[in-house]
Amino acid sequence: MKKIIIISLLLIAFSMFADLEDAAIIVSSGNVNAGESISIDIATSELIEDYDVISFQFEMNYDPNTITYNDFDEGDIFTDGMLLVNETEPGNLIAAYSHYEAQTGTGVIIRLTFTGISGNSDLDIHDFKFNATPINNTTDGSITVNGQNLLPLADAGADIAVDEETAANLDGSNSYDPEGNNLTYLWTAPAEIILSDPTSATPSFTAPTVTEDTEYIISLIVNDGIHNSLPDEIVVTVINVNALDNVPTHITEVGIHSISPNPFNPSTTINFLVPCDETSVEVNVYSVKGQLVKGFHLSGLVPNSLSRVTWQGTDERGNAVASGVYFCQIKGASSKAYSRMLLLK
Repeated sequence: MKKIIIISLLLIAFSMFADLEDAAIIVSSGNVNAGESISIDIATSELIEDYDVISFQFEMNYDPNTITYNDFDEGDIFTDGMLLVNETEPGNLIAAYSHYEAQTGTGVIIRLTFTGISGNSDLDIHDFKFNATPINNTTDGSITVNGQNLLPLADAGADIAVDEETAANLDGSNSYDPEGNNLTYLWTAPAEIILSDPTSATPSFTAPTVTEDTEYIISLIVNDGIHNSLPDEIVVTVINVNALDNVPTHITEVGIHSISPNPFNPSTTINFLVPCDETSVEVNVYSVKGQLVKGFHLSGLVPNSLSRVTWQGTDERGNAVASGVYFCQIKGASSKAYSRMLLLK
């Protein structure tokens, strides 16, 4: 009689184990537009109380060039306990759940969220276990991405020149995403340039003290939630203001004190001397053929002073000029001065 009871108990236990082993796991499928998110359900067949399910775990593989993993959420059955999902590397997820009380029911056990990039990706679920029982009856899912997510474009703005120890601003607000997705920003600057917020579209900084005119390269990368853009760079020229202190105390004729930066792209600042008895001068830019490219007629200047004008590398119509050598002329009432400039693109 005792043997019959033991055998009966073993048969019951084996039957329960076999039933749990036969549970079915189904991964949903779906379509999503490039750049948009999709929720994928992982569901189970009915779990009864006798199964005593207190944990599950699985791995999933997908194509990281087609979709990116975003996040997870609990399903309809396992709403208590601890649920974790770890992306060990792009294209591989490991999920695990545990609780001290057995869970029962049928339906979604976990939801995963992905963002579409382009193409098609299988959602290969494997090594699934309820408790320590392997579940081999699994159905993979898939995601089809409609369209293709294009790279966002970073625009760090135009090169700028700023006096040392002077506040300045960067402007990446002209960056954009072809699909219209919101962008995040990341500026990278040399150690001498301390940005107020490297993740802002328009950070500010104070130009460092320099012993001579110095160029710094600052780059911007934007992200649309899926892709990083290619970096866009600008050149920030910090002008050594103290060098401008070397000005004659009595200026009798016009002169070119300095042109900075030189070479330049796309703009440069022309610092010139204003004679003691004059308040207006002409600043003319000529090509190597002697043709007038750009003219400035400046009035209301302070006599016997150092003044400046910035040439943006454009002609009289506002069109950008070609790379090459240009000549700057400062013309006063009775004197002239010349210097050479080099525009490099």
